Amino acid sequence: MVDPPPDLAVEVDITSSSQRRFGIYRQLQIPEVWRYTQNKGVIIYQYIQGKYIESEASPTFSMITGKVLMGFLKLADTEDDNSVIRSLRQWLSESN
Repeated sequence: MVDPPPDLAVEVDITSSSQRRFGIYRQLQIPEVWRYTQNKGVIIYQYIQGKYIESEASPTFSMITGKVLMGFLKLADTEDDNSVIRSLRQWLSESN
């Protein structure tokens, strides 16, 4: 039995770039990668025809964009974890 690849990979680039791991993700054909860098924020990549292309929104969670994710990350700078989770849950319930 062969395990399928994950549906989503999340990378946080603080001290080193995750770009070199994209080759591994390509080999595994992971359909989606979310990458955070301090300079660019959150970028969503979609695996299309053998390469990763920047995407405005998540192909799996269509209401999620890099901008939305950054809003919650910035909220975490001023709020405690529970407040951020409550805000996220509220936003999700209002988005459906």
